[in-house]
Amino acid sequence: MDYCLAIDIAKDKSAVGLFCHDFYNPIIEPYYFKHTLEELDILYNKLANYGIAKIAVIMESTSVYHRPIEEYFRDKNFTVIVINPIISRDHKRTLRKTKTDKEDCYNLAGIYLLKRYNDQSIHEDKFNEMRLMSRYIEIKNKNLIRWKCKLRQLIFLTFPEYEEIYKDESIFTENALNFIKTYPHADIYCL
Repeated sequence: MDYCLAIDIAKDKSAVGLFCHDFYNPIIEPYYFKHTLEELDILYNKLANYGIAKIAVIMESTSVYHRPIEEYFRDKNFTVIVINPIISRDHKRTLRKTKTDKEDCYNLAGIYLLKRYNDQSIHEDKFNEMRLMSRYIEIKNKNLIRWKCKLRQLIFLTFPEYEEIYKDESIFTENALNFIKTYPHADIYCL
């Protein structure tokens, strides 16, 4: 018999429930727990008291929030399945239109027990670090574009002729930036 620990991950606390073949009648009704080692150990001991040999853990990928929970259960030798949130969203379309974390546990259990997920391989830590670094670089690039727009607007307000001298992106060259640093306003003339 398949047993499934469905965890709906959130930032500080998550909903968890234990299910078997009839996922509308959970063995452990979904409840909330905080992401602390103490509460994870309480959950682990609760599962051990049932004496079930094999329990799969299923959860959605949630950027970084699911990682400590995933690692905890992997360290305890559970099979952990992390699914793409799109799979969960698409599966919900066939169910009732309720949205609570506890209801999401039922949804995740249904996905596991009906085998409606792709068994994804575990990525190495290097891959996860590269993904986080990539997001960080993307955010920095967006910030850079925003600051360039603000600088362009400020220059236009204080020195409109500047853009006539330096066209397009050339206003951000070292020469152009040194010029505006030396002559920040059109009224300041070179002697």
